[in-house]
Amino acid sequence: MTNKRLWLIALSLILSLSLQAQYQLSGSVTDQEGLPLPGATVQLLTTSKGAVSGANGAYSIPDLKPGKYFAEVAFMGFERVQKDILIERNLEIDFQLNIASTELGQVIVSANKQLQDIQETPISMTAIQSKQVEELQIKELNELNRVAANFNSYDDGGASFQIFASRGIYTIDMVPAVGIYVDDVPFFNSIGFPTLFSDIDRIEILKGPQGTLYGRNALAGAINIITKRPTNKLDGFVRFGYGNLNQWDRSFGVSLPIIKEKLYVRAHGSYTQRDGYINNTTLNSNDLLGREIITSGLRLNYYPTDKLSITLNAHIEDREVNAYALVGGFGVSKSALDSLKDNHPYEIPNNREGLYETITTGNALKVTYDLPGITISSISSLQYYERERMNEDFDFTEFDIQYVDRTVGSQTTFSEELRFNSSRESKLDW
Repeated sequence: MTNKRLWLIALSLILSLSLQAQYQLSGSVTDQEGLPLPGATVQLLTTSKGAVSGANGAYSIPDLKPGKYFAEVAFMGFERVQKDILIERNLEIDFQLNIASTELGQVIVSANKQLQDIQETPISMTAIQSKQVEELQIKELNELNRVAANFNSYDDGGASFQIFASRGIYTIDMVPAVGIYVDDVPFFNSIGFPTLFSDIDRIEILKGPQGTLYGRNALAGAINIITKRPTNKLDGFVRFGYGNLNQWDRSFGVSLPIIKEKLYVRAHGSYTQRDGYINNTTLNSNDLLGREIITSGLRLNYYPTDKLSITLNAHIEDREVNAYALVGGFGVSKSALDSLKDNHPYEIPNNREGLYETITTGNALKVTYDLPGITISSISSLQYYERERMNEDFDFTEFDIQYVDRTVGSQTTFSEELRFNSSRESKLDW
């Protein structure tokens, strides 16, 4: 076969792919009584395609290539609806949203590194969406034990050091036994874990060894945390909360399009402050384990073409905790500890009050490109944390036996994941 024929065959294949048929998804969005919901968003997940319903509740998404999609429909005050659809022709689908529904709808997860219905995902897991996150009042990473059975989370009392246990497996170490992933980005050190939640779309807890897909630090399981995506519609929130120990919580989030159908941005932040609850009998103070945490994040989604998507995530968190509150000192007897527990459980005799300050930052770039039958993704991340420990009492007595004036530890981590998946138009998932 001549080179000229080879070029003609290649050119004809390229032309046939470029001229692939495109279809339209349309329909209406209504409430339980059939009344239209103008302003509802209909978004095809992992794509830039979406629409906002008009005054009569109608929507239309044109120029769709054949393949599988996951549609998400949202309207303020109503339950979100997620539905998997197959585009092989012009398709009309009507969505009905419920108010304060207690029914379980379809839940879409990414535990297998691609979007799937949770009922079709062969993994022992629990997943909750943003509404359940709010109902369970999960505002911090150490509160995830409210989500799944046989899963526990702990910290040092000040959210400075996180420990997770799944099916009884855990480590008291900076290297975790349960992997933590936020928007596909792994966190390798427990001191660098994110603490506050303010803009969560979904949380997935995978039990049992997950090393096949998640690599290191997933001996006992993995936790997927997915933040909310920016969309074509301007929206946002502001929340305030107050609790015991004089705790104040403040959080916000805002999402808006910069370039319609092309570039979206979402920013969020949280701030929490709480008094301590341990009395220091030597220094006559009661603010041990008091803390202050501030965090913020930014997410940019860019869709230059229908095949190419680029996501940039950035976050920073600053934590200050008033020392540890260990009681008893070295070599203490069981009877002495029992006396402390029974009579004065929240008192220590330290002659120093330390301060732990931790700063964590992270940046991640995800690039996804769709080819015929295959999707290629690159996920690059750069993380840094620094922890400063000052005026720390190690003998836990009123004497200067063992202490540290100041120590500083830091770590920089770079990770890269190259992923190959079946694309949306493929009939075989792999």
